[in-house]
Amino acid sequence: MTPQGDAGRQAVVPTVDEQYAARRAGTAKATRRRRRVLALLVLAIVGTVAAAAAHRIAWSYVAIPAALLLAWLATCRLMVRKERSWRPGAVDDADLTGEIQAVAAPPDDTSESRPEERDPKLWDPVPVTLPTYVSKPPARRSVRTIDLDSTGVWTSGRTEADSALAREAEAADRVRRRVSRKDEAGDEAVGS
Repeated sequence: MTPQGDAGRQAVVPTVDEQYAARRAGTAKATRRRRRVLALLVLAIVGTVAAAAAHRIAWSYVAIPAALLLAWLATCRLMVRKERSWRPGAVDDADLTGEIQAVAAPPDDTSESRPEERDPKLWDPVPVTLPTYVSKPPARRSVRTIDLDSTGVWTSGRTEADSALAREAEAADRVRRRVSRKDEAGDEAVGS
């Protein structure tokens, strides 16, 4: 070939957006194909179960489309994992080392002279002020010491003196109730 023929035949490298668009289109096509095969396998299972229920074939034949379905689901999972791990890049066909070449974009002087126009459909975040607790100094912590050597600190508050005081209060309450019952009974006897 002539040198002019090689120079005129430059490799056209698609942009990242074009690569993503092509990849999305390919992924959508592969997804439709996977759904069609899945529907076919489910239909095969339903047909096999119906034939087995009608005693046309043995029930063991249901395992064949079920095994095919499981194998297809595992294959689909591997395909989706491979699709999700894809990253865009420009690779030269002549270079088999797997290195990615940098594609230089032509300088665009118009973008520097005017501000970038925003699409009105895009979301613009609203500025939010910091909460007050972020700007305030941290609160001081008070340190309390508990003297475990003082009297009554090591108990739950139930000493022998407290127990005796509670028993005396209960006995006095019982006596007061008996007296009030006798007074009520005496008032009724007098009135009848």
